[in-house]
Amino acid sequence: KEVVYKKKESIFSLEESEFRQPAVLTLQVWDYDRIAANDFLGSIELRLSDMVRAAKSSNKCTIEMAKDRAGPRFSIFRAKKMKGWWPLTRLKTAEDFEREEKEREEAKKKGKKKKKKKDKRSKMRPEDIQYTDSSGNTFLLMGKVEAELQLVALEQAEANPVGRARKEPEPLDKPNRPTTTFNWFINPMKTFIFLIWKKFKKYIIAFAILAVLTLFLVLILYTLPGQISSLIIKG
Repeated sequence: KEVVYKKKESIFSLEESEFRQPAVLTLQVWDYDRIAANDFLGSIELRLSDMVRAAKSSNKCTIEMAKDRAGPRFSIFRAKKMKGWWPLTRLKTAEDFEREEKEREEAKKKGKKKKKKKDKRSKMRPEDIQYTDSSGNTFLLMGKVEAELQLVALEQAEANPVGRARKEPEPLDKPNRPTTTFNWFINPMKTFIFLIWKKFKKYIIAFAILAVLTLFLVLILYTLPGQISSLIIKG
């Protein structure tokens, strides 16, 4: 199966040319970042007419499925529907090799064996997280994705557009809120209790006691000279 589309080869072309290319679905995962550029995590290309069959669970989804001509094979145009797990891979770059080399050099300088990390990835064998293709390129296993593919006719697609197959959730009744609200007073108190009081309760109590004692001593020192003077005059 192929995708057929028409476009002009250049701005000087008078008529559109017809192009054909295999029907390939590319699944990509990116790490969204608000400040810096988004980081590419991994991807997989699925040729819809001849692709690897999805695994039924994430445990059965391995990097072997990302290799060329991995089996069993599957065609969405025959089965019409498929759901399961596929691996996501990324080309191993020069930065990855430099980082590994740097880690080995640091381990040699320390004269100690590199401690194994406690994460799940470190416990896996190298052949379970990377492979080398026929061209000599090394690919790393970056994750797994669960997807459901379904091939429908044009009439069904127009009747049930993507994202609109389900009804909207039924709204609840509007709450009966009072006209007078004390949020201006309650919200600052909640902020004080949860953010300040729970962390600095001992210091706040000690400061309050110290402030009361200080005020008491100031009042004594302020009134003591007058009392002494009145006693001297009367005596």
